[in-house]
Amino acid sequence: MVGPGEVQNVFTFNAHDFFRATGVGRPSKRDYDRFIEALGRLQGTQIRTNIKTGTVGTKGFFSWFAEAQATTRETASGVDQLMPVRVQLCDWLVRAVSRDSRIYDYHNDYFRLGSIERRLYELAHCYCRDEEYEMPLEMLGAKIGSTSPLRTLKSQLKKIAAENKMPSYSIEVREVIPEVPARDKLGRRVGKPETVVVMKPKDRSTGGRAALAA
Repeated sequence: MVGPGEVQNVFTFNAHDFFRATGVGRPSKRDYDRFIEALGRLQGTQIRTNIKTGTVGTKGFFSWFAEAQATTRETASGVDQLMPVRVQLCDWLVRAVSRDSRIYDYHNDYFRLGSIERRLYELAHCYCRDEEYEMPLEMLGAKIGSTSPLRTLKSQLKKIAAENKMPSYSIEVREVIPEVPARDKLGRRVGKPETVVVMKPKDRSTGGRAALAA
C-alpha cells in the first residue's frame, strides 16, 4: 500500500501509449521488437554509484529497472499481441526523483528528432538553460558520439541549424579567429580559425514537456 505523498515504484502501461507519447504513429513489428529490447537493456544495464540522495547514501550496483515484464497473448490468427507492460524502478531512482527532484523536463517533440538532433538537445538542455553556450566542433563530435570526419559533421550541423527544428534550442556554426594568432619565425600569421558550435535557448512559452529522470 502506498501512503499519501509516496511515489510508487511499480508502473503498468500499454505499449500503444508509449509509442503515442514518443511520436511513433503506426508502430511496426520492428518497433515492438526494439521496445522489448530497450526494456531488456534498462533492466540489464548495471550502474555503479556512490551518489547520496537526501540523507541516504548508496555505494554499490543497480539497474534502472529492478524488474521488467512484457506479457504477450496469442490471437486467433496466431499473432502474438503485446499485453500491458509492468516495470519496477530501482529504489535509488525512486529516491532521486521523489526526494531530490532530480528531473529533466524534455520537450515532447524531442522524440521526433533525429539521433544527432536528440544528442544536441540533451547537450543544450544541460549547458545552456538560460544563456548560449559555445563548444569546439571536435569536442562536440566526441560528446555526440560522431564517427564522421569533422568536415562531414560540420556540414550536418549547418543543415540542422538552417532547418531549426529542434525545440527549445537552436544552434549556430561559427568560425572563431584566435585573439592572439600564432606566428611563424618570419612574423606571419599561421593557423586556421577554429570552428565552434553555439547552442542558444529559444522562447519557451509554448510546447509540452515530458519529465525524464536526470
